[in-house]
This record gives sequence, structure tokens and C-alpha cells, in this order.
Amino acid sequence: MGKELTVKSLKLDKDKYDINSLINDTSLSLTQKYPNYIYKQLILLLNTVKNNNNVILLKEKMNFEKSDLKVISKDFGEILVAIWCLYNNNNNNNNNNNNKYVIFPEKSNEKLIDLTLLENKQTTSISVKSGSGSKSSISNILNIVKDPNNNIKIDNDLLNVFEIVKNYSAKEQMIKLHQYFKTDIIMELSLILQLPVDKINLNNIKEWIKDKKDTDIINKLEKWWFNSSTPRKFNVKDKERLILSPLGESIPKILNRNKKLINSFNNLTKKIDVVEININVNYDKIQIKEFLLKDNICEFKWPGYSSGNKLGFKIKY
Repeated sequence: MGKELTVKSLKLDKDKYDINSLINDTSLSLTQKYPNYIYKQLILLLNTVKNNNNVILLKEKMNFEKSDLKVISKDFGEILVAIWCLYNNNNNNNNNNNNKYVIFPEKSNEKLIDLTLLENKQTTSISVKSGSGSKSSISNILNIVKDPNNNIKIDNDLLNVFEIVKNYSAKEQMIKLHQYFKTDIIMELSLILQLPVDKINLNNIKEWIKDKKDTDIINKLEKWWFNSSTPRKFNVKDKERLILSPLGESIPKILNRNKKLINSFNNLTKKIDVVEININVNYDKIQIKEFLLKDNICEFKWPGYSSGNKLGFKIKY
């Protein structure tokens, strides 16, 4: 299903939605996009999630592959959570006159907030996750910090972590973070590459790899690899990965062990009023959990080399 179930793909582009218009517009888009044996099940979810429970049993089991259910949870989850929130707020107030709305942000890339719930003059910012909790964007945290209206001051090391993540590519930032904290891993790598720590960059890594045989690369990196990460195999076509993946795997662990840094990070998140809602669609039920970002411990997370995504953070469930 890919990204075909996202708010953007389903063309949910109104300024705001009440529960009925959201279900109707989503249903229409689904019928235009999928054959009836698929859209009927998805529309069933839209109506089933009008429920005030955290575990919602399905009247009919989903006829999807496990991988499809993960996509539904991740991409369709924003819409399901929006309906669940609208129903709960209406239901709890015994007021079904559709004066509650949701707004989906225009810019969906690397957003912190997936939807905003409007109820009278109150707004609630909501971040939607699935599975064990996908990572949130550090770039958006930095935007919040730099907004002069928020008047937020943070530890200088933490600010530099945020700046590195925002300003460098997914590959480059892993090198830069190790360099900034002068980690043992980057020191050992400089000996292997025979380069000063501050001269290690993507171009120099490519140059070091370029003319070497696979066996030579393995012999030089193997001990460092096993000390720095959890390798599966060495025979990968992308030889840069043999250096960059250990850097990526190790840096969130190093950051999370830095008590001063992690305390500063969690002092910051306590100032951010965002509700995280975790949704998982299974064959026979929908599970929904709510967390307040400011009431929970957050930690740095890396989604892996293959994803091509940057360092982020998530609630430590």
C-alpha cells in the first residue's frame, strides 16, 4: 500500500474536518483508489473507531497481510486517531453538534504534530505513532526552541546536537556527532583510516574504500565493527555502510548515556504540550494508547542506515 493511505495521498485538504466530513471524504477517496474488497474493510475501520475504548474489537477480521496492517497503522492511523479523538470529545461532553474539528498540517515532512484537535477555544496538538513508536523529528524540536515566542533556553551541547541533525545529511550527521563528542569510536576510526578526526568526512571515507579489496576492508574494520555495532554481514555492495552504519547505531546509545544531555532534553520536552497517541491495527482489534510528551521520558533513536533518515527521538515506553 505504500504511502497511499496518508492524509496527503487521500487528498484530505479541507481547512478543518468534523467527524462526519472526515469519514465521508476519506470514504470517497478510498472508493476511488481501491477495489471494493479493500475499501470496504478500510471504511469499516473508519466507522469502528468511533468508540471511546482503548481496545476496540472488530466485528469482522481484517483480510490483510501482516505487512499491510503495519502500513495501515502507520499511514492510515492519523485519520483513525482523528476520528477517535473527535468521537471521544463529542461523546464525553454529550454534545454531538459537530463543534469539534481536526486540522491536518500542510507540511507533512518531518513534522512533530500530525493533527490539531479544536474544541471550542481549546486546541490540542497530537502526534500519531504506531508499532513500538516511530521516531519524531529533531528538526521540529529545534524550530520550537528557536521560536522567540517560546522563550526556551537549552543546554549548549543539546543545541549543537539539534543543529548538526538539522544542517547535515543523514550520513554526514553521524560523523559530525561523533566528532563533536570526541567519542572513542571516532578516535579508533581515525587510526584505521589514518586520518585526523576532524578530517573524517564522506569524501575521505569514499577515497579510503575506493581501491581496497573486500577482504582488505573487512580485515581492517572487523574488530572496530564488532566493538561499535551489531553487524549482520560484511558482503554489502554499499561499502560506505561498513563505516557509517556503526557510527549511526552507536551514537544514540552514547547520547542516551550522557545524563546531562538527556536530562536537558527531557527538561525541554516537558515544556512542549503535545499528546502522543499510539495506534495499532490488528486482524481482530484496534489498540490505542495516549501519552503526554511532557509526562514521559524521551530518548534519541536512529531508524537505521537503510531508511536514509536522520537521528530522531521517541517516548521511552
